[in-house]
Amino acid sequence: MGNKQYDLRDPKDIRRLNNLLNDAGIHFEQNLYDPYVWINTERFRIFSKRKAGRRTIITTKRRHRVFTLRSQKKPIREIAAATGISTATVRKILKDYEAPDTGNQMTLDV
Repeated sequence: MGNKQYDLRDPKDIRRLNNLLNDAGIHFEQNLYDPYVWINTERFRIFSKRKAGRRTIITTKRRHRVFTLRSQKKPIREIAAATGISTATVRKILKDYEAPDTGNQMTLDV
């Protein structure tokens, strides 16, 4: 592949950099005088962790889709197939999920 040098004063180069680095949470912008960098530290931390396998970025849209399917009483495998993510990732998302309250009815778990 080799090394490529980008000119931060050129809008086309800034667009190319943003296309390359947005997944990592890094975004370049140009103000009146100089370019500056936005870094989404949470996304950067997730992206830069060294893990085996493909990294799945859990967007809020995916999270809401998983919560919606779970509230419809769908099983984890069905949710994973519908959203295109693994069952382990679905379980990770569902750790934050609270099932809707059924009302003031008390249940007895035997």
